[in-house]
Amino acid sequence: MGYSCEVIKFFNGSKDILIHCDSVIELGSQDIDCLEINELTNLNIELSEKRRNSAKKIYEKLGFSEYECIDIDKEHNAHDFDLNYNIQEKYSFYKQFDLVTNCGTSEHIFSQNIVFENLHNLCKEGGLLINILPIDKWKNHSFFNYHERFFFELAAANNYELLKFEYIIKKDKNVLAGVIYRKTNKKFILPNQGDIYRYRDKSIIAINSILEYFLGKNIKNIAIFGSEKEGNRVYNFLKESYINVKYFIDDFKNDELIEGIKILNYKTFIKNQDVDIIIKGPLQKGEIAGRESLKIEVKTLPLFLFE
Repeated sequence: MGYSCEVIKFFNGSKDILIHCDSVIELGSQDIDCLEINELTNLNIELSEKRRNSAKKIYEKLGFSEYECIDIDKEHNAHDFDLNYNIQEKYSFYKQFDLVTNCGTSEHIFSQNIVFENLHNLCKEGGLLINILPIDKWKNHSFFNYHERFFFELAAANNYELLKFEYIIKKDKNVLAGVIYRKTNKKFILPNQGDIYRYRDKSIIAINSILEYFLGKNIKNIAIFGSEKEGNRVYNFLKESYINVKYFIDDFKNDELIEGIKILNYKTFIKNQDVDIIIKGPLQKGEIAGRESLKIEVKTLPLFLFE
């Protein structure tokens, strides 16, 4: 995949994250496919009209001193490595980089576990991993599309700090996920699907960053909408994640307790509204968002966090 204008915008909005990176390797011999790049950025890149323009030009303008890429097409001086294989074992390539990008490449690789292990191994500890991959539509574009769950479970299993997750919508309405991780673990771990908080003890950096993505930053006091089965499921998830729950909100109860936490009906709750956010389970019946006098943001947690 080339660097389209939409992808250029994603990178331009991520410059502060990349500021300490000096070396980069990309999966794929990436081109600049955006004639408006200089209108979208202040990089002043000279584009050739006669040949492919390597994404290397972007990284040079961003201050990177070292650029390499991997592609069996061998364009842009790419390493001719088949990413279906562990490149350390097959090609004795052990070099590591500050930044590793996977911009529209891994979906074309049949051995998914191997290609993501290669990504991990190419990255220095403390370095950055960028994945920009198809997440919606893209029919018959490649072997694979990805789901949100994939990126969060990959992070949790490997204790990647989630720095950015963004949907990139192209002009043709195909959708990409733009994801930036910081690597912390030395060894790559294959995820097993299940509750994300089961990784809590081994992957505290990842879990905290995932929760920050869903809940927001500096969240200290939370109310849960619903106090029955779904409300309790959300409560147990937050408790396992060491997040403080101040109230349950229930239209049919008031002043009862769950593990010492008050249940308030809506009329009682709106008198103070002294929480940072209201959390709703994915299967919770009823709705609280948009009610009269409510000033607190309501967020619904996705089902894949729980099963």
